Amino acid sequence: MTQPGKKRKIRKWYLVYYVLAVFDLVTICTSLYLNHQIMKKYSISIDENEEWSKRILHYSMISRFAIEVNAPGNNVFDTGNIEAESQKLEIALNHFNDNIEEAKNELLSHYAKEEVDIYITYLDQAESSMLEMVSEANLIFTFLKRKQRKEAGSRMATMDQKYADVVVILSDLRMLIGDKQTALLNNQRTQSEKLKRIEYVIASCVILIIMFIILYGHTLAKKMINDENEKERYLLALKEAKEAAEQATKVKSEFLANMSHEIRTPMNGVMGMTSLLFDTKLTSEQRDFAETIRTSSDSLLTIINDILDFSKIEAGKMELEEQEFNLRDCIEDSLDLMAATVAKKKLDLVYMIDEQTPSGLISDVSRLRQILVNLINNAVKFTSIGEVTVNIFSKRLNESNYEIHFAVKDTGIGIPSDKKDKLFKSFSQVDASTTRHYGGTGLGLVICKRLTEMMGGRIWVESEKGKGSVFSFTIIAKACSCPPNHKLIDHEILTGKRVLIVEDNETNQKILTLQTKAWGMIAQSVYSAKEGLQLIKNGEEFDIAILDVQMPQMDGLTLAKEIRKYKDSKRLPIIMFSSIDQQKVTSCDDLYSAFLFKPLKSSQLHNTIASILGKRPLEVGPKSKQIEPSMCEKFPLQILVAEDNIVNQKVALKVLQKMGYDAEIANDGLEVIDALERQPFDLVLMDMQMPNMDGIQATRKICKMWSSERRPRIIAMTANAMQGDKEKCFEAGMDDYISKPIKLDELTEVLKKSYLVKSV
Repeated sequence: MTQPGKKRKIRKWYLVYYVLAVFDLVTICTSLYLNHQIMKKYSISIDENEEWSKRILHYSMISRFAIEVNAPGNNVFDTGNIEAESQKLEIALNHFNDNIEEAKNELLSHYAKEEVDIYITYLDQAESSMLEMVSEANLIFTFLKRKQRKEAGSRMATMDQKYADVVVILSDLRMLIGDKQTALLNNQRTQSEKLKRIEYVIASCVILIIMFIILYGHTLAKKMINDENEKERYLLALKEAKEAAEQATKVKSEFLANMSHEIRTPMNGVMGMTSLLFDTKLTSEQRDFAETIRTSSDSLLTIINDILDFSKIEAGKMELEEQEFNLRDCIEDSLDLMAATVAKKKLDLVYMIDEQTPSGLISDVSRLRQILVNLINNAVKFTSIGEVTVNIFSKRLNESNYEIHFAVKDTGIGIPSDKKDKLFKSFSQVDASTTRHYGGTGLGLVICKRLTEMMGGRIWVESEKGKGSVFSFTIIAKACSCPPNHKLIDHEILTGKRVLIVEDNETNQKILTLQTKAWGMIAQSVYSAKEGLQLIKNGEEFDIAILDVQMPQMDGLTLAKEIRKYKDSKRLPIIMFSSIDQQKVTSCDDLYSAFLFKPLKSSQLHNTIASILGKRPLEVGPKSKQIEPSMCEKFPLQILVAEDNIVNQKVALKVLQKMGYDAEIANDGLEVIDALERQPFDLVLMDMQMPNMDGIQATRKICKMWSSERRPRIIAMTANAMQGDKEKCFEAGMDDYISKPIKLDELTEVLKKSYLVKSV
């Protein structure tokens, strides 16, 4: 009986074995199926990511077509061939539009419209911005055909801004696709992890079966768990996605660097020639005009830097500079940039600084000026009648730090309360009609918001539709002694002098009254010409009169003529001020002693009054930095200028000639090497981007051919302004770095330093 029993146990064991073997087989089949599904999903995901990567490359190619569309509008200033450049523009535009349409059709051929609607929208925006850019280019051609080169130049900045919009849109589109690829990979990873969890459960069952069955089950379980193929495919997909994102970032950085170089190169010519102009004999009016050119050039350069800085802000790489500056000068420079527009629109633009606000601050003056210019420009743009006022006051936080509060108030169209939340969002404005009527990209206030936050403050708006707006912002800054940019002359002459102020604008009158009283003068202010004339008729004595030209009923010129019937210019000198062109009233220049333009500068008004009362010659506008003719005698150097741009060559040679230097020119790196082999030089001013051999390559070759004791000092003189450019120069072996447009004080400092190093 035992034997049969044993046989039955054996049969039961085999039965269990067979059941477990079948279960094992099912487990294996299930694992293989799951593995197949994982591989299948990976394959689909990789294929789809490859398609999106191809689209990124296509959109990068479209960006390069955008460069070709933008080029004719810039190149026409150099070539002068309007017809040829116009044809190039048309051909490039056709290429651009064809590729845009091709990109749209390709998306719609693979996906339903609602799935790719956002990408189609970006492409439409790029196409629309390109049309606007082409429209600006055609305007440039039109102006050039009419020989209106100045007007054409003014449109070039707008055209380049539209071009920047196209590139930003295409860059954002590529970044959006990158996010799409990341989402695909994340989704695939989530699904794979779910399948892997199921697989782990099955594997656990297999491990349990191994305890009862032969080594075969154990071996099979190990193969299922240690499947390395899946891991390798997953890592490969991640690597490809990472490389695609890095390539997109590289393309964007290369574009920004190229744009910086192409804009800064002509800017160097403008600013260099302006500096040379200041070294010639100029009338007061000419000097004021030249100063405006220089101030505008500085602001344009700041705007160019801000375009580049927007990418730095987005990447979190923006760095602020701290320097001492005069707050009043910063505000007046900002107002000066808007003077022409304000005059054209017949608006009043004034500012008022609270007496408790420190005049000298330590902060980033360029960023502060950028914020002010942006807000004032917006206020003027949206105001048709009335005035724009800038009020500044402060709150002391501790012994050295102040919270400076700026408020830009206008009497413009105002902002609906339900639209305010759009103001500080990228590429956003109150509504579409605002963009069509007033223009703008919608980035200005976003940059202002980021900058104020970086400077320790905030920005906000108070507005009511139809009643104007007040944009306010704060910064945290340290107080310092006021930099002596505009010293007030003969301050004691003004003390106790009686001044008659005739101004119909309440804000302007209040500011003039407060300013003159702060200088120790006794101010009598009236709102109309009739009131002022009545004071003169009544025998009121004044030492000087300040009259606004544009007043209702009786204007300032008529009032001046009436005053002259009672008092001549010796008994009562008159200062006229207005936003209109002085040439329109030159026939009456015997009526007044000085003519000032709005917005009035406090220091200029003070010095004008002091000069008239002190019987000193008038000096209109701040003195410019003069070129020192004896530089060559004090710091003798043999200089070689490596520069391929003809205008920049002319600027460099003229400036150095004014200093007494007889410099030589090399058009590229090869000519630099030839020149150094012919004769020794003490200093090479080296441009980075030149044909045949660029500045970096030339510097490396010089360092190999000559020892550090024998070779000249090499100074990078370049229009590149991207992060890392300075480091590249030093790594190549250059000794110093100055960026274009070249500033006179920076060049002078480089020459002095080079001479001292040579002497040692």
